[in-house]
Amino acid sequence: MHGQNFGAGLFPLAIGSLLCLGGAVLVIEGWLKRRDEALFRLAEWTRNRSDVVNLVIVFACILVFGLFIRQIGFAVLTTLTTALLLLRFGQPWWGAVIAAVIAAAVLQYLFASLMRVPLPPGLLYWLIY
Repeated sequence: MHGQNFGAGLFPLAIGSLLCLGGAVLVIEGWLKRRDEALFRLAEWTRNRSDVVNLVIVFACILVFGLFIRQIGFAVLTTLTTALLLLRFGQPWWGAVIAAVIAAAVLQYLFASLMRVPLPPGLLYWLIY
């Protein structure tokens, strides 16, 4: 929160450290339980083309979000990506649009107003500022 004595790097450092610790535990556990199975085997869902396409779309949305957030803006990109993913996962278009707009508005309010995170306004600069 705003005004605390620790820097912005504390949270990512804590999360990264915990992930490293968890990874080390998994490696040690796997080493101790050595089996005669294949080292790598594709999961069952990878044989379903629709599931693979869903995964690619999720990664594409994350990539587009990261590349274009400054130009397009947080609120617009959140609305578009949320609506696209909800449509892809089977929601009706009207429900996807309503949920995406509400989610973007709530997230914009929570991050920008309550937590004071400077979100890029992008195309909505005239409306937000």
